[in-house]
Amino acid sequence: MQRLIKIFFIILLSLIFLIGIAIAKESEEKEEKAKNDYQIMESLFSFLNKEEKAILMAQRGIKEIYYEKKDMEKAIPILKEALKKNKNQTVRNGLHFTLSEIYKDIGQPEKAIEELKAIISENTKRLEELSENKK
Repeated sequence: MQRLIKIFFIILLSLIFLIGIAIAKESEEKEEKAKNDYQIMESLFSFLNKEEKAILMAQRGIKEIYYEKKDMEKAIPILKEALKKNKNQTVRNGLHFTLSEIYKDIGQPEKAIEELKAIISENTKRLEELSENKK
């Protein structure tokens, strides 16, 4: 009988230990997420005074929101609209790249490649314009 009681207590202590480990791991994950969220917010505030970087951060934020919701396709029209309205090449590069990532992740590699080619094409055109203006 005492042996059964010892076995019972060993099993009970083992379960308590495993539950403790699970709780600790969950707490670590929540703490890590909180740190990441804080770093994102800190970065956003430091970039707000720089329009170009603020736009890039907002565009990345849009992507992340839809990634978390597992509804990436909804980010596409928002990013495409931003492309229509923005002439800044750095911002456009970021938008094309983000669209490329989304297309890749939703299984449309051809469209992902098109977005990457758009980056090359637009930058080549811009480089040619700058070269002509230099002459």
